[in-house]
Amino acid sequence: MPDISKYPAKVENPTENFIEIFATPHTAGKNKDGWLVDTAKDFNNANIKVNGKTVSVKIRGIESGMEWII
Repeated sequence: MPDISKYPAKVENPTENFIEIFATPHTAGKNKDGWLVDTAKDFNNANIKVNGKTVSVKIRGIESGMEWII
């Protein structure tokens, strides 16, 4: 298993209740490749609640193929 500290989060989770998504640089990159990052930020800013608790998303950029190992 790869050392997760080598892959910093692209979007941090602002809540205790979150899911973490591992994504390639093609979806967690910048500009046109950053659609997943942009979507996660929008989701986190929407303050969505599930069962009365605010939930969020954390995105971690990781090299292609490595996300299947974690």
